[in-house]
Amino acid sequence: MARLDLLLNGALVAIFALMALAASLQVVSRYVFNDPIVGTEEVALTCAVWLTFLGAAVVSRDRLHIAIDLLTERLAPRGAAVLRAISSLASAVFAVLILVYGIKLTTFAHSFETSALRLPSSVVVSALPIGAAMLAWYELVASWRALHAAWGGR
Repeated sequence: MARLDLLLNGALVAIFALMALAASLQVVSRYVFNDPIVGTEEVALTCAVWLTFLGAAVVSRDRLHIAIDLLTERLAPRGAAVLRAISSLASAVFAVLILVYGIKLTTFAHSFETSALRLPSSVVVSALPIGAAMLAWYELVASWRALHAAWGGR
């Protein structure tokens, strides 16, 4: 799992750098040279989409999503762990639904092209099922860890 984490972190850094570069080139070419570079806005937008869905998986992995812990704070440690496991499992189920419909959407979008670069639209839309698959994985791992902690694990 450490390799997946490193790969995901590296991908996010590279995508963010590409987005920043594309946006900077767009601003400079448009406002300094009055001649915008075709496709830079589309690259930046595509990067933002990928950052959103891959970033959601990272936030889930690192347990940084906003959570209402009013109930878990009042429960015994085992009960709180079980509730966290149920919550993570529900999130994993939701991510699997997104994955299934994301695959359908990506398949549908493949027959269309982006407006500036003429890439298959599936290049942009595939961020949805890939991010959802990673999110589901991390939530299943979190659920397993919570259950393991509830019954005498770490």
